[in-house]
Amino acid sequence: MSQTLTKPWPIGLTAVCLLTLASQAWAVPPIILHEFTFDTETSRLGVTGGFAGIDDLYGLDGTFGIAIGYDQIFDPPGQISLVPFVSFAAVDAVLTGPPGLLGGPGWLGGADLDGLLNLTGLDGTFVHGPDHKGLLFTGVDGQGQPMNVRVSVQHHQLRLVGENAAGCCDMFNYQLDAFADIPYMGDIDKDGHVGITDLNVVLSDFGNTVTPMMGGDVDWDGYIGLTDLNAVLGDWNAGSTDSAGVVVPEPIAVGLVLPGVACWMLRRRG
Repeated sequence: MSQTLTKPWPIGLTAVCLLTLASQAWAVPPIILHEFTFDTETSRLGVTGGFAGIDDLYGLDGTFGIAIGYDQIFDPPGQISLVPFVSFAAVDAVLTGPPGLLGGPGWLGGADLDGLLNLTGLDGTFVHGPDHKGLLFTGVDGQGQPMNVRVSVQHHQLRLVGENAAGCCDMFNYQLDAFADIPYMGDIDKDGHVGITDLNVVLSDFGNTVTPMMGGDVDWDGYIGLTDLNAVLGDWNAGSTDSAGVVVPEPIAVGLVLPGVACWMLRRRG
């Protein structure tokens, strides 16, 4: 419901409007969507329980995305800050085989993965602890039962490990262990080619703590270090220059690049 203001605006309302205009003028970084395809050979979802007492292991076929962006937070009042968020997005995957209790594709063969696990409904956080470095998603599954999924980068692959805590009766228990290839981890600017621009991004923030998954944080641990630099150098000159880039950072001076690489090589030899 909207209404038209016909009286002079109070001073407080004027301040709110000016603050709103200022926030609109302040550019918020765009939401970046990282898209992945499940490795059908290694991705699995274990399903047990239910009223039929099933115990099946399913494959996964399809795609999913992980989106990262920033929310504008007014805290304390009058001050604007950007808080990073992360979420599953564009999940389009189904369960495949093996034959189950009723034959054919199995009890849940062909079922929608997001419908079962509610991946897009989970809340994402960034984790940098001794046991897990990467992303943690928590919430409830499609049955309304507690669900968590941990995401990490491992050897040119993304790994998703999760499980629910189903209650009694006819609830399904889910155990997720899935993988998705990252063809070129060093392709930071997503132009399909690993080269000087990608190296510039890593060297410009080398040794700094950053927002996970942003800029040169190739391994999603929130820190720009040797793992990120190795990913770029390991994929050097890979890919094709024909692909159009989505987000292309401004390169730093080439004069800063070569000394950075030289220092990295000296540290590695030493």
